[in-house]
Amino acid sequence: MGTPPLVIGSAQGRPMPTLPTTEIGLRRLGSAALGGGAVVLVLAATGVAVVLEGTAPLTALIAVALLIACAAPMILTGWRVLRAVHAAQGGPVHIAPPYAFRVEKDEIIFPPWYRGRGEVWLLSQTTLRSLRTRRGAVLEMRAPQRRPRRFSQSALALPVEDVIAQVEARR
Repeated sequence: MGTPPLVIGSAQGRPMPTLPTTEIGLRRLGSAALGGGAVVLVLAATGVAVVLEGTAPLTALIAVALLIACAAPMILTGWRVLRAVHAAQGGPVHIAPPYAFRVEKDEIIFPPWYRGRGEVWLLSQTTLRSLRTRRGAVLEMRAPQRRPRRFSQSALALPVEDVIAQVEARR
């Protein structure tokens, strides 16, 4: 029998937080964000039309830009929440992954969550290092053709150096 998987979990040892578990509540939340963003975009489009007709000063474009800057995150959040509800298929929707990552055989597995899909990296191609920031230690993981992943010490159940040592021992 092989070695059991190494699971690097949350610092508190509690289950990760979830969004409201009722599907209807999440659909309302996502729909409200999408609808609110759409209304703000319509206001921005009206502002652009007024500015282009010349009946408003050019400085009104600043207000239009602010409206667009407010609408984009609203629409993105609504889309993400509705996508998460669809992916959960009746289960709870996690606002954070259930654990940071796990190591099985020659793979590092990152769980899927509300903001993205899960990923699998090859352990042999992954580099780990500890970074020192003003906020404390950070675990940085890199692999070819992948965006770096960073986990702060506060998100890990073990010190960063211990996590690196345990993962390196699996190589």
